[in-house]
Amino acid sequence: GGCSAGADGRRGTGGGLGAWGHGDDRCAGGWPGVQCGGGVVTGLTLVSEPALTGDVGTLSTLPRLAHLDVHGTKVTGSIGQLSGASSLSYLDQHGTKVSGGIGTLSDQHTLAYIDLAATDVTGEVGALSTLPQLAHLDVDGTTVPGGVGALAAISALVYLDVAGTAATGLPLPTT
Repeated sequence: GGCSAGADGRRGTGGGLGAWGHGDDRCAGGWPGVQCGGGVVTGLTLVSEPALTGDVGTLSTLPRLAHLDVHGTKVTGSIGQLSGASSLSYLDQHGTKVSGGIGTLSDQHTLAYIDLAATDVTGEVGALSTLPQLAHLDVDGTTVPGGVGALAAISALVYLDVAGTAATGLPLPTT
């Protein structure tokens, strides 16, 4: 379980997020890439850290997590496990080993940015048409199928990359 980056988890030299004990103050400094507000974790930016491993589900206990960027790491797990992070607006897991149905994100109404390119996610891309704030969606290089036409209902959507997927349909209209 947990995510780990090496020995002490504070400087990327080992241990990592999985080394956080229940009594540890994650906002007390010494945790690179951890953003806090009001004494709680609101963001994690741990990019291109090849030693960072673990299950993304570990982060579901952070209900105020709004920004999660772990692209280029070896993080695994199902994206559906992030349902407990109900404040999530930015999700970048590009190039990780995450999997699961993309539709499990359809109730995360605060999501504005999703990059799941080059991951093992599955499910219909149209399931995300319920995300009114979604402005950026990248699922390039996944096996995600479905019609992109359903995404036309999202007026905020300005970037869509479904190259290399099984998604079908006409391109979204441009304004």
